[in-house]
Amino acid sequence: MYKPVLEPHPPALHRPSKVGTYRPTKAVLDRVTKEADDLQAAGNVPAAIDKLEELAALQDVSDPTGVSNNWSRLVLSKLVLMSKPDAIDHDDPRGFTLFLDSSNLLRHACGRMQNEDKSLKILGKLCGIQETTIGLDHPDTQETLLLMASTLQVIGHEAQLAAARNILETIFAVQIQTNGNDDTHTKMTALYLGEVLMDSGDFDASTRFIEATEAAFKKTHGHADPCTLHAKVSLAMLRLTMGRNAEAEAILKLVRETDKSFAEGAATMLEDVAKKMAKYAVETHPRIKNKNTAGKWLRG
Repeated sequence: MYKPVLEPHPPALHRPSKVGTYRPTKAVLDRVTKEADDLQAAGNVPAAIDKLEELAALQDVSDPTGVSNNWSRLVLSKLVLMSKPDAIDHDDPRGFTLFLDSSNLLRHACGRMQNEDKSLKILGKLCGIQETTIGLDHPDTQETLLLMASTLQVIGHEAQLAAARNILETIFAVQIQTNGNDDTHTKMTALYLGEVLMDSGDFDASTRFIEATEAAFKKTHGHADPCTLHAKVSLAMLRLTMGRNAEAEAILKLVRETDKSFAEGAATMLEDVAKKMAKYAVETHPRIKNKNTAGKWLRG
């Protein structure tokens, strides 16, 4: 499931690298971890959160290319801190904002993980906390569910695709009720649902969702908007999956001619997803081959 960035990445994932080639030693990371644990045990939530932020910064420098177990553990620890009833206070801007920030951190960490099963377990915990604190109609809860659906789609077996479809149908129904049919996020969820239906082999339903969404985005956002281009990539993937290769290639050529930078990013995303999928199916699986083929066509 290729997803455009509809919400900004949290600042903690984009800290500038420290000057030079400094890499914190394990002893330094262990010391800061212990300080955070001690503060948490003492009930000093604000100080513990600050210490966890320090640890996150150090870990970013130590492991700049991926999410280590330590990094994901620290974000989960931060979430647990903020999930305490006395810490999540809707009337306390600092506490509630920190809860939302920690939720975003955890979700984005899961998005970078290479272990889909572990990611799903953490996302399930996060979603449970979010549903009881901010509700299913909150955009952050919906983003967590969208990532769960995307992760299930990567695994791609029948049960996982059915679960992904159920999640997306639930979000779609809520978004229609709260945001309306013309809302950007509602339309994106419709597109994701069309992609899952495509992977499930329900081409008629997939065609209805993807074609309608592509037309809607073109009307409201213009032909060169990233959302419209995403929809075109999804439409091309549908055509490719149905064996209509010439149509798929023509659509992806148009995407490349419209925005070469977007096309390069989409190609990288499709190829990355294909690599993840290869852990659950042989590399010759049609879905994997189609993603790699589309990536080549997007690059020209």
